[in-house]
Amino acid sequence: MKQIDICMATDDNYAPYAGVVISSILEHLSEDYNLVVHVLDGGVSAINKAYLEELKQNRHFEIHYYSMDNNEFNHCPLTYLSIATYYRLKIGEILSDVRRVIYLDCDMVAKGDLSEIWNFDLQGNILGAVEDPLSAKNMQRLKIEKQYFYFNAGLLLIDLEKWRSEKIQNRLFDTLKMRKDELKHQDQDLLNLVLYKQTCSMPLRFNSQYFPYGYGNAKKQEYLSSLTNPLVIHYIMADKPWKCGSVVFRRRDYVRAFKKTPWFLKHKSKCFLQCFMRGPALLVEFLKYWYKHPICWFKPKFWRKVKQIIFPLAFLR
Repeated sequence: MKQIDICMATDDNYAPYAGVVISSILEHLSEDYNLVVHVLDGGVSAINKAYLEELKQNRHFEIHYYSMDNNEFNHCPLTYLSIATYYRLKIGEILSDVRRVIYLDCDMVAKGDLSEIWNFDLQGNILGAVEDPLSAKNMQRLKIEKQYFYFNAGLLLIDLEKWRSEKIQNRLFDTLKMRKDELKHQDQDLLNLVLYKQTCSMPLRFNSQYFPYGYGNAKKQEYLSSLTNPLVIHYIMADKPWKCGSVVFRRRDYVRAFKKTPWFLKHKSKCFLQCFMRGPALLVEFLKYWYKHPICWFKPKFWRKVKQIIFPLAFLR
């Protein structure tokens, strides 16, 4: 049987969300493939590891943990993400016997067969990645040449043999020292700075990101297609689908995947209480917004946001 290796970085807080990603991948993965999961472990508890093992009841897979030392990343700048995001800078060294891997963030859910990404032709490049919605803006900020693109690092197909042979880990940490103050988006900026010339562009549906007005007219149709027919959904906004008051696009897909995991099945009463509290939570979020923007009713921007929640694809029509 053929094998697919995936890698995720998580601490204990994000372990349930990593479990949702794994569960959704197993649900859609072709029977011709065996899944091997590599977890860059920033302190996953015994109970969460037990829940991850329970996912094997639905379909067998392998899982391996690699204990990470946060002290190794103390010098890395932090803005809005946890230090665990930097673990992947050492991915080639940690997964020393792995030839190719798909790296995934924890705020995702699979909607199709991951083997489509696994078999993607990198055309001799080290990375395969999807263009970021704000690619042009970030390229200008980091002074990346126009013939390339700025990628979203939430999903990466990595040729680890090339990564090791070209000493990418050393290049990343060297660049970190020299351009630390430029890293607005932390390790994503760093990976782009080092690897933008060695990254192959993948279809937007491989890492479908809802970000209104983010892509230009040239990608309008592909962007719409990626939202209506995604292979992997990536919840890139601060509004995450596991939050009780979330109004994020395609939240139902996430909830549906979550309900098939031990975190839901073992704690149904708590989850049902959260469902019951969803109405009040949404009201609280609105009141907080209204408190910060008391004249929001009179601003076109407010009504555009409302429209995006009610009719999320209307802006592309």
